[in-house]
Amino acid sequence: MDLETYARVVEENYQRLADILLSSHPDISKIQRLLAIDLLPTPPMKRGYAIWSEGLLAEAFAGLPTAAFPALLECLRTATDNQDTSRLYKALTMWGDRFATALSDWLYSDTIRLQDCAIYGLTLYAKGLNALCDAETPSVESRLHQTHYPEFARFTRDWELGVAPAALLSGHPRQALSQQLGKMLTDAVDDAQRIAMLRCIGRLRAPHQPAPGLADTISRLASDATSRTLEREAVIALCYLDRAHASEYIRQHWLQGEPQRTMAAEILGLVRTDTAFEMLQELMADPSAETRRKAIASIESFESTDALRVLHTRQDADAKTQRQLLRSRNQLKRRLQCTSSSTRRSPSAIYSISPLVLLSQAPGKPIFTERELSDAIAPGLIADISSSRRYAVELGLLQRQGDVYRLSSMGTAVHWVEGYLQAGLERYAGQPSDRQALGQGVKGKT
Repeated sequence: MDLETYARVVEENYQRLADILLSSHPDISKIQRLLAIDLLPTPPMKRGYAIWSEGLLAEAFAGLPTAAFPALLECLRTATDNQDTSRLYKALTMWGDRFATALSDWLYSDTIRLQDCAIYGLTLYAKGLNALCDAETPSVESRLHQTHYPEFARFTRDWELGVAPAALLSGHPRQALSQQLGKMLTDAVDDAQRIAMLRCIGRLRAPHQPAPGLADTISRLASDATSRTLEREAVIALCYLDRAHASEYIRQHWLQGEPQRTMAAEILGLVRTDTAFEMLQELMADPSAETRRKAIASIESFESTDALRVLHTRQDADAKTQRQLLRSRNQLKRRLQCTSSSTRRSPSAIYSISPLVLLSQAPGKPIFTERELSDAIAPGLIADISSSRRYAVELGLLQRQGDVYRLSSMGTAVHWVEGYLQAGLERYAGQPSDRQALGQGVKGKT
């Protein structure tokens, strides 16, 4: 796909958004038009060129939060079975805890479709929690999420979910939702729905907060399951909820038969306890080469010097297993080296190549020099400014004559839409969460 064709599609999509967002129509009218917008499919291009994604729509809705949330929720509730709802989910997950609380009522619905919608939506909500609230080591994403939400929203446009600002993604409903899904597990009879619930429960887990009652329910479901797939999913969920409980279940039920030992070798990497480490060392000597390979991969997931030592002391007569052993050994060694040297390295730039971000940082005047453009880029934002500049010209965002640049007509449309979205996200991120608003209301009455 040539750049000229790609640029025409991008310009047309941005122009359609500009016609809606920059109009004088009331917010509810803008929302209805955004819901009905017909966007041209963006041709696939190499990652460094990408300046358009479905994430723009989620950001546009978030910039109109008062009217957008109930309208989007109603659209999802009334969607037909054959309707593509990906845009709705991506936009609604930007409301974080508020979206999760609204879906709680749908779990009690007599309509299976609404229950399935709720489970899927809660799974997307939980993915945001896992990535941004549960990580022990702060990532670029989690740091941006806390300190610069509008930039973070742009940075994560290619995610499969929208991301709420930190104020709306505390995770306070997660325990109640997990218990609610646990009660539904005992009543459900369809294995596919049970598996969806188990996966959602696993993602909703609260780190370092055991849930013994829920763990017991899932353990009983696993032991009574007539389907090996259902049992496997139940044990995976158990690994996230209560690692000690999961270790004990695997020791009691999965170390006798060959198929179960293979599953144990694969799943113990999720448990990562001392007991799991010991069982994996035993499984690395299993008669089955497949079991040994899965045990090696699980040992690698421990990411410790003890795991590396175990991998270094092993050899395997099976050629495929030996290759797995060497690969896991080298990958783990590199990860440990990167971890030990990360404190000595300065943080890398957020974007490698991004014509869109370069445009957002351009000097606020019609004509500017190359030096002025480079000086305007915030430190640590773009790693390869030269390539971003070149791609911005090739895509038609900027026009260049010598070392002098100006915005093109396409660049102007993109600039206005991006400015609107960033301003809307700043207002949205500054809104108090439901819990904060409740606290302020109580304080005002006292």
